[in-house]
Amino acid sequence: SDPRIRAALLARSIELDIAAGRYATALHRCETLENLIETRDLTDRIPEALLLSAEIHWSLGNLTTAIRKEDRVLSVTQAQEHIPVPTSLRLMRLLLARDEPQQARLLLPKPEQVRHDPLEDLAGQRAALEARLLAKAQPDSARDLALWVHLRPPPMCCLSSARLSRDLALALL
Repeated sequence: SDPRIRAALLARSIELDIAAGRYATALHRCETLENLIETRDLTDRIPEALLLSAEIHWSLGNLTTAIRKEDRVLSVTQAQEHIPVPTSLRLMRLLLARDEPQQARLLLPKPEQVRHDPLEDLAGQRAALEARLLAKAQPDSARDLALWVHLRPPPMCCLSSARLSRDLALALL
């Protein structure tokens, strides 16, 4: 089987396990994903695997491990000229969870960098995260942006839709 397809399927199944609260299974799959990445030299997948693992550890309250993994992603991605939009959005969520909005703001992709994607609606996710960043200093702008996202067609992927809804809720709190 193609290792890239296997890595993508593993990543999606990890997301499903996280959403269902099956953290032990998710961690096991993360280890499998990390081994696949190592053995097949899929270095472009390292940030995704580390962020999924960080998200699990964050949910389990293993903050030191989560932060260590997030920091490793930051060091890996700083060396890159271009950070994939899904990676930057996932990392932004984790940085906002640990109350580091300035660092998260640095990762916010420009709107023109975000491709049209009805499956995940990366443009909507980006705007929802921007609304979260604006919420304290510019609540009216955050509300307007959140409303714009809310009125868009929802992503076809239910996980993306859930992430988007959560980001909107956090922006409006």
